[in-house]
Amino acid sequence: MGIGEKIQKLRKAAGWTQEQLADKLDVSRQTISKWELETCMPDLDKVVLISRIFAVSMDELVREEGEPAPVDSEKMTIEDIVRMNSRNRRMIFLAASAAIFLLIGIIAFFVISIMDSALVSLEYMLYRYITVGEYAYAPADYFQAYAAAVVCGIIGVVLLGVYILRQKKTS
Repeated sequence: MGIGEKIQKLRKAAGWTQEQLADKLDVSRQTISKWELETCMPDLDKVVLISRIFAVSMDELVREEGEPAPVDSEKMTIEDIVRMNSRNRRMIFLAASAAIFLLIGIIAFFVISIMDSALVSLEYMLYRYITVGEYAYAPADYFQAYAAAVVCGIIGVVLLGVYILRQKKTS
């Protein structure tokens, strides 16, 4: 894998467009495209800047595939960064899903509770009507609505639990 392919891989792992990377390096988007296609190579000062931006060693950026890598188990490779970025995106999606389900469950529970209390007041007013007029009493059943709110809340709690367990596992 050449330097252009490595730059492209790092850029995509960061979720940046060629334009965004070009802005950070103070070059044009076309220059980034040429580097990635390996029609030209970046200057040394740009290689230094790229290695700082993506937190990889210059050696890793410049070294061709097949060359022996220096023995240093502490350094992260481009593949490690790509894996970490992918995992972080999944974890953010998991946390956001948990928050959304919890929020839906809580809001639905409160809305149903408010509707239930409003109906109790309405039932009292209608009770007065019953005493003087014709009215058939038909109480409202909110079991299914409460059950849906509770299920959303449980899904949110389970997703949050999975998120917390995965965070602890990697720590």
